This record gives sequence, structure tokens and C-alpha cells, in this order.
Amino acid sequence: MLTKPKIAQVSKKRKGGIALKSQWVMKTADNKTAAQIEAGVAALYALICPDCIPKVRVVFPETDDGPYHIVSKKIPIFEPLKSFSSADVEYQNFLIKNGLCEVLATSYFLEEEDFNKGNCGRAEHNKIMRVDTGRSAFGFLRKLNLVSSRMNHTAVFTITVNDIDRFPAIMDADPYYFPTKYRTLASAQGYSQSDVDGYSALNQHHTAIEKFYCTFLKIVLMPDAVYYAALNDHLDEPLLSELTAHIVLHKNEMRLALLNCNRFYAVWKTWSIEIIEKLFPKTRDIADIEKTYARFCLELMREKLCENLTGLAISMNDIATEFSKLLDACIQEKQLTMESLHLFLQKTQALINRVPADKQSICDELKENLTILKNHFNFSQNVVIVRDDSFVQVPILPEPALVKSVVEWLRDEKNKAPVLLFFNRACDQYTTDQSSYGAYFSWSSWRNRAVSEFKKFASDIASAENGDALCAAISRLLSESGEDAKSIHHYFLTGIITEFSKEFAKAHIEKQVTKNPEFAHYLQSQPKNQLSDDRILSLVPQLIKELEPTSQRLTGIDEEWLDTSHINRSGLAGKKT
Repeated sequence: MLTKPKIAQVSKKRKGGIALKSQWVMKTADNKTAAQIEAGVAALYALICPDCIPKVRVVFPETDDGPYHIVSKKIPIFEPLKSFSSADVEYQNFLIKNGLCEVLATSYFLEEEDFNKGNCGRAEHNKIMRVDTGRSAFGFLRKLNLVSSRMNHTAVFTITVNDIDRFPAIMDADPYYFPTKYRTLASAQGYSQSDVDGYSALNQHHTAIEKFYCTFLKIVLMPDAVYYAALNDHLDEPLLSELTAHIVLHKNEMRLALLNCNRFYAVWKTWSIEIIEKLFPKTRDIADIEKTYARFCLELMREKLCENLTGLAISMNDIATEFSKLLDACIQEKQLTMESLHLFLQKTQALINRVPADKQSICDELKENLTILKNHFNFSQNVVIVRDDSFVQVPILPEPALVKSVVEWLRDEKNKAPVLLFFNRACDQYTTDQSSYGAYFSWSSWRNRAVSEFKKFASDIASAENGDALCAAISRLLSESGEDAKSIHHYFLTGIITEFSKEFAKAHIEKQVTKNPEFAHYLQSQPKNQLSDDRILSLVPQLIKELEPTSQRLTGIDEEWLDTSHINRSGLAGKKT
């Protein structure tokens, strides 16, 4: 959350703003809420369009009643946008090449009301950058009564198919300052009619159109949690949740507009996998993004596929009906995955193969659309192959190896404390079960032993002087019979195996992280449990046998299973378990 910078970092106010060690530029915010929103929106700009905006932070007041400030990193070189006409092809190409399209698209999404010439310009290395986000998220600011209308103009920020189709020459959205908006009463930082014509002409430039639509697609594929995380560094609750909800609602409006925009579809279907991969290089959220993208592709193609089925139904109604059912089932699936989509494609291909050879021409357009769909479904797997072709997933141990590994874990004296904790939790859960309303009317529960009869094992575990003594105590506990004992065993072993699984996965991944630090994100994404809940009790006999003092100690299991070369990599590349 917000952190208060050292007072020594802040210099005295001077005309034109406040300098911070000559590296930062500071301005006074109207209040704390406005300061947080401005910093948060700047973080969203950086999330969607990296390097398009300087770092922005909130500065707390030196006293409780002092003003809040916004500091942004100083851009050593910044030249505001110059006048522009559609005839200036060289300047047009310069702007497209250096990031203007991404900045325009992001500003449109983030409800930028003040995109004047002075707030956008050329920075170092010719990079086009935005500054001053004080009137971004304008719709949200207006709801909080933090901004007022300008020149009797009420800004509108609806996202429509019409505007997506002709972007950046927007008509339905109506910010006061935007490169394609001419205002007769605007200041010198506004845009002339020649400027407006020049920027509007970008919607006829193929590369510019592609960049606009790539940015829009990136916006709608970004998980909601990612937007929340970006804002979380700058906003307090409830403002954090409120602005996140506002952004997500706006994102959903853009998604709907893209799905219904014929021009977007025409551009999208020509894209290669490489273009889409560039939107999310090495992101840790690829699993969520691929699911979102898969559903997006399917919904985008749905109308086209239904049109194909209409023609097919005339002569092959049974096949068209089966295809329609497959399509509807896939779209309605709550947790759409790449696997289910590939299965959908396999089944549809099997249906097409049933069409007689003399009628295959009826399916030509359908096959073409399915090919487009298949190419885009492959995107996520290609991304993972490029990124993680050398990563080996955490293996699931066979039960005999799991038993041996768990016992070795139990023999480690440092694990006595968590073992005792898991046993006490098991007893607490057993007590809760016994005192439940349903248990009161259950004949079997009346015959169950009181938890105090099992508590004696807590003393045995606590007094164990070494790993062997601890294993002996656990063996006696697991040798107890009866349904009541099984209940204790289940809760107890669930805790132990869950903890062992976490440590096993962490060790396996950390061994690879030492060679490739980019694999660190797998520490959060890998499955933790080595055994399903319904198999827990099946381990009891094997554990009792392995816990006996005469059991042969396990040697080399860690190195054997932590080795990253024991699995066929070609079978795992691009596949998450």
C-alpha cells in the first residue's frame, strides 16, 4: 500500500512545481483521493503500455493537515506533439513506429479527458510518452465529484462498436481534448482542424490499425486480478475495489465492442501467432490469459460458424445439428480450457469427414473458419513452449515412493513441531465433527471414543527425542482401529502430506530456479498436493510398515525425483499440469 517517503527527499515549493532531487517533478493534489487515483491510473498506463509514462507516486503530507502531492519521474527530454497533417507521411510513420497508437488506445480505454498536445510528446530515444494523468478515469472522478465540466462540455466515455471501427476518429466517446477532436474554444494546446484530419487518417494506415487493435485485445485479455494488483500499490480500500470495478466494467464494454466489430475481426483473422505472443511476453498469468483468449476466439467466430451451419443444414441436417450442439456445449462450458477446445476441433473435423466427397465443397468455408480458430487456439501453447521448454513440472510420486519420502520427512527432527500441530488440528476437527447436529442423531457417533483418548498420542509426539521415536509414536497412532480412529488418521495425514507436498514442490522448482531465475513464478502456480483426498487412508498400512524401525531407510530419493532430466521434455513442453 502507500508508503511515506522520507521528508529529506522533498524540497521546498517553487514556481512551476516542486523538484525532488532534480530527478522528480511534483505537483499538489486536490486531496488524498485524487492523488491516489492519479497514481493508480498511471500504473495502469504502465501495465497496458510499458514505457509510455514516467513512474508516478503519492507523497504524504508532512503534517496531518498538509496537502498531498503527486511526484512523477522527470523525463530528461520531452518535446510536446507538434502540428500534424494527413499529408505529412514522414511524421505519421514516426508516430506509429514510436508508440503513439498504443498511447492513444490506452488513453481511450482509461477515459483520458485531457489528452492535449502538452500532455503527450517525444521523449528519449524518440519514444512517445504521456504525462499528467490528473483527468484520466474521468468517468470515475466525476462520480466522486472530483472534477467539473470544461467550457460547458460534458465529456462522454462510452465504448462503442462505431468508435472501435473508426478509431482513433471517435464520435460516440467525447473527451474534451483528444487528437481527433476539434474545439473552437480550445487553448493553444488543443488541436487544429489540420491536426484532427492528420490523426484521424491513422485509421486508414494498416500498421496503425493493427497496433490499435492489439492494444485493445491486450486490455480485454488482462485478468481482473492484474488490474487490481497494479492499483493496489497506490490506493486504499474502499477506493481500490471501487476503481478496480470501474475499470473491469469498462474492460467488459470494450470486449463486447470488439466481438461485434467487423473491422476488428477482419484484422484479427490475418494475425500470426507471433503478433499475439508479443502482447504477453513471459507473463506469469499466461494460464488465465489463455482461457480468456480461448473463449474470446470462440465467441468471435460463433456467428461465422453458425452461418456456415445454415448452408450445411440444407443437405446434411443431421451433421449440422450435431455440430451446433458441440458449439453450444463448448461456449456454455464454465471453465473453458485449451484441452476442451482442441477436443471440440477434433470432433468437428470428424463430423466434416462424414460429409460425402461430392458434397465436401459445402464445407469449404466452414473448414476455413475452423482453421482460423485452430491457429489462434494454438497461441497459448506456443507461448509456453517459447518460454518454458526447459522447465520440468513437479512430478507426482508413485505411492510407494511417496510413502518412503513422507517417512524420511517425518524422521527429520525439525518437523516434529508441525507434526504435533497437525495432530492437534486433527483432534480439534474430530471434536467439531462429534459435536455437530448430525452427529447427535447418529448411532455410530455415540459409539466413538472421546477425543481425550487420542490426546495421549500428543504427549508421545511431543516427548519424542529423535526422528525414530517420532516415527514410532506415529506408527502407534496409525495402528489404532475403528471409524473414530480413521477420522483422526484422515485429518492428521492430510496435514502431513499437504505440507510435504509443498516442500517437495518448492525444492524441485528451486533447483531449476538456480539455473533459470525466470522459473520462480512456478513456486506460486504449481500443484501442491501429491495425493488426492480420497486416497489418504489407503496409505495407512504402507506407512505403518515403513515406520517400523527395521524398515530400510530411503536413500537417494531426493536426488532421483528432484533431478530435472528424468521426464521426457518433449512431452511436457507447453503443457501445465
